[in-house]
Amino acid sequence: MVGVYTFLQIKAPKSWNSAFYGFNSRTHFLFSTITSVVLSRKWFDKIVVFTDVETWEHLKDFSEIFDEVNFITEKEIPFDIRGTWSVGKMYSYLQMKEPFVHIDNDVYLKTPMVKIYAEQYPVIYQSIEINNYFKGWYQPQFDLVDKYLTDGFLPHFSKEWNYGELAYNAGVFGGSGIEIIHEVYSKVWDFLLAKKPSEDLSCALEQAYPSMYFYNKGITPFCVISEKFAGDRQNKEMARKGYIHLLSDRKRKNGGQQVIDNCKDFLLTNHFGLYQKIIQ
Repeated sequence: MVGVYTFLQIKAPKSWNSAFYGFNSRTHFLFSTITSVVLSRKWFDKIVVFTDVETWEHLKDFSEIFDEVNFITEKEIPFDIRGTWSVGKMYSYLQMKEPFVHIDNDVYLKTPMVKIYAEQYPVIYQSIEINNYFKGWYQPQFDLVDKYLTDGFLPHFSKEWNYGELAYNAGVFGGSGIEIIHEVYSKVWDFLLAKKPSEDLSCALEQAYPSMYFYNKGITPFCVISEKFAGDRQNKEMARKGYIHLLSDRKRKNGGQQVIDNCKDFLLTNHFGLYQKIIQ
């Protein structure tokens, strides 16, 4: 089972207000990324990274924590489809030839639970997201997708589905069902290349449409976290399962204190050499 990470310079959403993938600074980005990867190395057979050259400049001094490095250029992911922030992740899904789990760099796996689930199920996600709760994220993207759908690339969300009630959070994503994963994301990729949407359609294209597709194929994705709503209940379940995800702006609040709390002492105690490289 392979653990996968992706780093790609994109047209970042304004809400990020950051040049470092949603983190407050390069140091916060490195604390989180290095912690996430070294934890994942405990559970996965190898760690593969897909990255552009610009991001690798920040990571190259930590190359020993990656088993395989693959570079992304404009040839692989044209700049005119990078408005969808998760396009790099979807590209990585399509490159995998064996069972895998893609892990966001603000996710910390303290147990082998995610790997075990991915070996048992064809498709796993972190957790389900209910549209009524995330309406401000999903509804506008579905409307935009419908605007582009004139020739059958993807179903019309507004006509054929109930606006994302089966959308999933992809803090982790993967599984043993390589063929069905390739099948659905190939359709999304064709859509992106053909339509070249300038808007960010990541929630619709990475999380919502695939979940509909899996269900239509008779596959119910397994959720690592069963609690459906983000909040204290979901955070408590994550804690019980040794799974941490600094969702949304949690990694930026209070000067990025949660990144420091989750990563600094861990690296200082267990990986002092890596810690020193970060703070140099």
